Amino acid sequence: MGTCHLFNVLDILGKKWTLFLLQEIMLPEENGFNDMVRNIPGISPKILSERLSKLEEEKLIEKKILKQTRTTRYYLTEKGRDLMAVIQSLKEYNMKHANKTVNCTGIQECITCSVLQEETIMK
Repeated sequence: MGTCHLFNVLDILGKKWTLFLLQEIMLPEENGFNDMVRNIPGISPKILSERLSKLEEEKLIEKKILKQTRTTRYYLTEKGRDLMAVIQSLKEYNMKHANKTVNCTGIQECITCSVLQEETIMK
């Protein structure tokens, strides 16, 4: 990997779905693999698996297997939680400078946003 800090972070976060996944994992709802396949419209299980593996490799998330139910859950690490302010700043930047008006409070999760739902369905 190069020494450019921006290039290094974009190599991790610049891939489609990565920021959505981090936000989804941050939420208190169920955050297992199958939950994310259901909750994130348009993401394939293969891509989800690749992104989760990369985030885990980068120590942004942690995977835990719950013994009693034998299910997998994902949690943000401290390093991953540090990114939440960055994600919020990106949302605020876009709300301020976007060419089209989107009914976004900046508070709701992007995963549940009707705009994301429509754009994903249209592609």
